[in-house]
Amino acid sequence: MVFFGSCLWLLCYAILPKSPKANLDTCWEDILKTYKEKGIVERYRGMTKLTLFNRKKGGPKLKGRAAQIQAFAEPMQFLWAKHSSPDVDVHRKIKTWLNLNVKVERILKDNQDQLALQGDDYLKFKGWSFAMAQIHRHLSQHFADEGLPLFSDIPKIHCWLHSVLASQFLNPRLTWCFRQEDNMNARRTLAQSCCRGIRGPQVTAKMVAKMRIALHLQLDKM
Repeated sequence: MVFFGSCLWLLCYAILPKSPKANLDTCWEDILKTYKEKGIVERYRGMTKLTLFNRKKGGPKLKGRAAQIQAFAEPMQFLWAKHSSPDVDVHRKIKTWLNLNVKVERILKDNQDQLALQGDDYLKFKGWSFAMAQIHRHLSQHFADEGLPLFSDIPKIHCWLHSVLASQFLNPRLTWCFRQEDNMNARRTLAQSCCRGIRGPQVTAKMVAKMRIALHLQLDKM
């Protein structure tokens, strides 16, 4: 969401020649074309407002449902390849990230029925994912030096890389949230009971201690 939003911001405010709104209309025409050519079902119905990725606070972040964001990988790849400049180093790095993103999504899709990633798929998945994280970090620092909050650091990237390393044992698709999931709701309640008067890592340590006791009591009954 942050990466795609930052790409759209650059296209609308820095790369394409017209006004930001007119540039967004141009982007939408190309996106719609890719949707049709690729047969993508999970689509945005339209991109008519710059607030779709502009926020009042913080850097750009593309709004939308998870399925829409996931299916936006190929349209964004096409959009950037068409309008970016191969002579600009930052543009090439963004293009590389977008290409890797499509490859990573394809590996996950090809292995959607597998318990874990094996062999060459695991090695590619790990290498490409860490490369994406490195590029994202570099872009964040580059634009921060220019005073622009683009490609901001995302704490979830660290968590994602742990999932990548463990993917040879458990497919990341099996760790994602799903409809009617109650695990996160239980953890939220537990966290709220642990954060009074303490902060940071201490909250996590207290949560783990409570969780250990709860599991002990539950497993004891078995």
